[in-house]
Amino acid sequence: MIKDIKLGFKMVKYGIQSKQMIISGVVFFGLGLIFLITGNIMQPLIGMMYLMMCFSFFTQATTSLTLSSCIASSAVKKRLALKVPVVINGLGSLVGYLAGFIVLVLKYYVISPNSGVPTSEISTVLIVAGILSLVVQIYMMIAYKVFFIISLMVFFVCFFPLYGLMNYFTAKVGELNVSLGAAAGIGIVVVLIGTVLTYFVGKALYRRPIDSWYYKRSIANATK
Repeated sequence: MIKDIKLGFKMVKYGIQSKQMIISGVVFFGLGLIFLITGNIMQPLIGMMYLMMCFSFFTQATTSLTLSSCIASSAVKKRLALKVPVVINGLGSLVGYLAGFIVLVLKYYVISPNSGVPTSEISTVLIVAGILSLVVQIYMMIAYKVFFIISLMVFFVCFFPLYGLMNYFTAKVGELNVSLGAAAGIGIVVVLIGTVLTYFVGKALYRRPIDSWYYKRSIANATK
């Protein structure tokens, strides 16, 4: 796993629009912190998503390398197309999740313990964030293989209902009396399940060629 992480960060600079991808990742990280620190209880969910997705830009850059004929015919292709995206996205999601959890604890239990925000709402954010991370990880693996535009639409179809049902989830979490620690544990387990599922999805799609729309867009960007 360490070798895959090193390979990913070593090769990212050779990817298509790698500088823009890295800048986008940094921007997402910054926005995530802003949403977490300054937003109301709904915005931290978006903040956690931004934190968990910031490393996805690195894997977009490494995925573009598989379009190269040199990489496609080398032994490193499978690592760049499968192992590197899974490991970096999975680890990035976990690190982003833990960072978001720490910020929420500091904000609502250390800095502003009298904020009046019930534990059930914070626990709901943690659980839903884990579920959304699972969806995002799988999406990032299939997006470049199975009809890029359609997979993007499916992602939003999955995302917005979950976000829109926050009040319902909060009520259920309150009824079940789920503690903050238990909610964080559930979220972490779901994130890890997402990483494992992403690996098997990627393995199933490995031999499938890159989506034609993404291929054309990448080539166009590379020749600018």
